Amino acid sequence: MVGWFLLTVAVGFVGSWIGKALKIPAGAMLGAVIGSRISKRDVLGIKVVALPALVLILGMIVMNLMVGLAIHYLGGLDITTALFASAPGGLSDMTLIADELRANIDQVAVLQLVRFLTILLRFFSMLFL
Repeated sequence: MVGWFLLTVAVGFVGSWIGKALKIPAGAMLGAVIGSRISKRDVLGIKVVALPALVLILGMIVMNLMVGLAIHYLGGLDITTALFASAPGGLSDMTLIADELRANIDQVAVLQLVRFLTILLRFFSMLFL
């Protein structure tokens, strides 16, 4: 029992260190919380999920680039604004990051809102049809 506790503390410490090293806001706290919840089953399950996760991440990057470039060339927005407007993320997160990179935050916020509402309406339309 003491061994599992020490292993949990060690994993939490490593997660905390990684979060702090990556300069994630409250990284130490977040890394400790995530690290303390990882079990042996989770670690063994990584090999099952690794390839699908990689395909999903690469697919999202490619789709973001394609849609962002289409918005840039067809819509006339600057490339930074277009990429943040099409990014699969939260409206407030993308707007804050876009502001740091000097993108047009009004356009990013509006297009993120349109993206969110489109997904929401599509989801609800599938539920009721």
